[in-house]
Amino acid sequence: AGCRVSRCGASDAVYCWLRSSASVVPIKDTKQTREFVSTSGKNYCTKIDSKGPGGTASDSEDCEFKKRLKEFGEDTGPRLDLAIKLQNQKRVADKVKTSYKSVKLAILGNFVITVTKFTAAAATGSSVLLSEAIHTLIDTLNQGLLMVGLNQSQKPPDTIHQHGYARSAYFYSLLSGFGMFVGGSTFIMYSAIQEMLTIEHVIEYGYFTWVTLGISFLVDGFVLSSAVYSILKTKGAQETLISALWNNKDPYLRAVLLEDSVACLGVLSAIAGIGLCNITGNPIYDPLASGVVSILLGLVAISLMNMNRHFLLSRAIDPDIQADIVNYLLSRDAVKRVGSIETAWEGPVSFSFKSDIDFDGSYIASVLFDRYQDKVYMAGKEELRELLTTYTEDVARVIENEVYHARKGITDRYPEATFIDLQPHCTLNKQTALEQLYFSGSDPKPKE
Repeated sequence: AGCRVSRCGASDAVYCWLRSSASVVPIKDTKQTREFVSTSGKNYCTKIDSKGPGGTASDSEDCEFKKRLKEFGEDTGPRLDLAIKLQNQKRVADKVKTSYKSVKLAILGNFVITVTKFTAAAATGSSVLLSEAIHTLIDTLNQGLLMVGLNQSQKPPDTIHQHGYARSAYFYSLLSGFGMFVGGSTFIMYSAIQEMLTIEHVIEYGYFTWVTLGISFLVDGFVLSSAVYSILKTKGAQETLISALWNNKDPYLRAVLLEDSVACLGVLSAIAGIGLCNITGNPIYDPLASGVVSILLGLVAISLMNMNRHFLLSRAIDPDIQADIVNYLLSRDAVKRVGSIETAWEGPVSFSFKSDIDFDGSYIASVLFDRYQDKVYMAGKEELRELLTTYTEDVARVIENEVYHARKGITDRYPEATFIDLQPHCTLNKQTALEQLYFSGSDPKPKE
């Protein structure tokens, strides 16, 4: 998920809070300024001076996350079988491979069709063939934009873009839809209207026109069938093809499917227009077919722009995924409540999940009870003060351990959950737990 870096100048009495994609971890600081880095499930606490960072992880071995996990035991929450975890990971990897395959196939097919259609349009002077050629050229350029976005979306997070570049997919897909509307739909409609106003004679199409349209339909149909097959592989058992298409988060697959659907319909419109021209002898059907192609292209462009607008505006994850994650968190012994949930799709195969977690104090006490029972019973006043200090730090470590395992459990179930922030939070923020134990909620003063 990347690396989170936070710097703070602190004294002995100050705690620095490390906010990472994995958790929110309290670590007591020393007089030196420290740099906290969270990567790959391990937190390093490295001393730095005014000249910059220095030292190694061995400078503060007490900060190593692995040792804390070992100290407080293994995960006690529900786990997934290894086979299911591997299956979930493969599902995400397959989505990326499918995107590359769909876009590359569409670019290759549209390039061949573009050359063929422009040749036929130049040979016959047909308005509808020229419209189809422009349509296919726009599709080719748009899919080139999609490939640029696909490559950029795979870049890892950095210090400037800490959630990565996955949303580049939606930005470039939005540009693709805009280009389709302006450069494709608008221009074709303008050309069709001009042709209607100036047309004077019936065009001689010849057999080459029909061969061109036939090849175009076969190639577009093949690319379309590949996209449909990819959608069918990812849809749920009770989900229809239409609902699977609209619920799909992959802008590449969706763009290829819609563009090639319109391409096939455009070829059929061209066949109908040219056929009516030959049958009736009226050349008006040629530009009318161009107008139909323009309208179809405009509808697809608006649909693509609207979908990408939602995701660029931080569209929340699906309600069933959110409910499943919340149910998993509540199934853990240490979690009492889950609240203030914020989610967003960061890309086609990644989302963020942030929530406040109210941990169960009785569970945390049960983890530490045996360690402290005898020591607290035998301690004097000064020793008790020290014990309370270490107990407080151990409570933070138990919570940190629980946050780590809860996050791991979420990613096992949903590898798309790339950025997870589980923040310890108490709902009784106006009253301490001790006050709750000895005083009523309506009367903050002790009873006489």
